[in-house]
Amino acid sequence: MGRSLFIKEHIIKALNFNDKTEYKNHKQVIVVEVDDVDQTYEDFKSKTNVITEPTNRDIWGIRCFHILDPESNVIEFYNAL
Repeated sequence: MGRSLFIKEHIIKALNFNDKTEYKNHKQVIVVEVDDVDQTYEDFKSKTNVITEPTNRDIWGIRCFHILDPESNVIEFYNAL
């Protein structure tokens, strides 16, 4: 288990959040590695607020998608490319 720090403005840009004020209360992004991002996405898409679809982030070497949990925390699910 590890920990990383990210600049909030970079996360806002990476997730295409256009209105910073809408997301200003997000205190954290929880990042979870999964075996299959696409299957995890299928499991979550009808159950929660999905904010990005599975996308390859070549520069990061991952495929990921993001959801908002009931308390509006951003959760990223990813697997390595």
